[in-house]
Amino acid sequence: MPSRVESAFQFVSYKIDTININLPKRISVVRNVAPLPADHIELQFAFRSPIRIRADKQYIGGLEIKMRAYERSPHDEQSILLNGDFGIAGVFQVVGNISPETEERLVKYQIPSILFPHLRAAITFILSSIGFATIAFPLINVQSVVQNLKEEIEIKDA
Repeated sequence: MPSRVESAFQFVSYKIDTININLPKRISVVRNVAPLPADHIELQFAFRSPIRIRADKQYIGGLEIKMRAYERSPHDEQSILLNGDFGIAGVFQVVGNISPETEERLVKYQIPSILFPHLRAAITFILSSIGFATIAFPLINVQSVVQNLKEEIEIKDA
């Protein structure tokens, strides 16, 4: 007899909602085909405050990544290869009975943890599509980042 486990907090869908890439119009940008070293890439993460839609028992959350890549060394404004802003939003549904504390923890930790790999994959694909060699996009411990920001992440009502 098949068994099935269903989570009380479900991932419904997502959309990449921000893609903004600026490349300087320099010959070195077009000619650069070598993989960029990890220390030539700067990343900044921002977690969006989740929005609660009480009537539907849904949450909409997301995150944003700002990326800057350098040809030579970080912070060398003359060697910027790429400036990028990327964002993702996702919808999540509460389908079971869970305590308010558990629900809040799921919203704050699981939304960014589930969405991050989708945004990471999209950025990697986009960068390869515009001519960049494979970029060693770092793995991020989203749980740790959220733990540090836990008090700053505020759930808002729609």
